[in-house]
Amino acid sequence: MVATSHRHGLQFVVLCNRERALRMGFQSTLLIRNDCLHEIVSDKDFGKKISNAITQGWGRLPVDISSGHCCNAATMIESHHSDGMVVLVAGRGTISRLGYKGDYPTDPQSIKDLKTLLNNVCAEYGLKVVKISKKTRA
Repeated sequence: MVATSHRHGLQFVVLCNRERALRMGFQSTLLIRNDCLHEIVSDKDFGKKISNAITQGWGRLPVDISSGHCCNAATMIESHHSDGMVVLVAGRGTISRLGYKGDYPTDPQSIKDLKTLLNNVCAEYGLKVVKISKKTRA
């Protein structure tokens, strides 16, 4: 698995059996550009292109996926084990992976793990997570 944010050196999880790893408990983040939906809807091979980007993109992410006249109708951004949690930021035509916590959280622990992950990511960027009041949320 490889994170998209190379500036942080987030490359990890080297697996001996790549094909098995792609089937067992992993999930991927895909960016679809709405401007290309008219090409995607008529592309009978688009699902196969996504699958190829995921399996062949291992270690070389992100991977652009073409459709019709759109050379980057979609981009395969990252893959990670589904038991882990990822903090992603989307904008300006891309998605960046800011943080990853890759363990097997239990339900009650998940919220605490997510808060810890968010706090760690924010601290790395010199930011702080604060709870907003109910009045401010409304």
